[in-house]
Amino acid sequence: MGLDMFFTGKRYLWDFGDEDQDRIAAVARVFPEAAGARINEVSAEFMYWRKANAIHRWFVDTVQEGVDECQESLVSIEDLHDLRDICKLVSEDHSKAEKLLPAQSGFFFGSTEYDEYYFDDVERTLKWLNGFLTKEALDALKGWDFYYRASW
Repeated sequence: MGLDMFFTGKRYLWDFGDEDQDRIAAVARVFPEAAGARINEVSAEFMYWRKANAIHRWFVDTVQEGVDECQESLVSIEDLHDLRDICKLVSEDHSKAEKLLPAQSGFFFGSTEYDEYYFDDVERTLKWLNGFLTKEALDALKGWDFYYRASW
């Protein structure tokens, strides 16, 4: 048991658009057991964290309006830019961690120390966001919606 955190993307597939019809057909070829079913969405897990409670707290405070009930919440690209900027500042100056990206205690949330594990989570998140937020990546992901959800 523990704090498991997921950043996912979902892409709705319209059956009346040529491009999406091709995608629907491709998914149906990969999953023949879905033949005859309406394939209307694809989803992907872009990032997973475990017990990165400071990152979790940021998502709860920023995109979930302080409500932490394991709900799936829509995340904007602007929110991700903000998280990247915060991670960059904390990565560059560890003394800013407690103020900019505070740890959060909780049942099975892991350590609240500002130690190597905390900064590893910050670095891993920053590296992922730097790749995810490139123009090329965002252009490729046009039409996708992004979500954060945690469970414990």
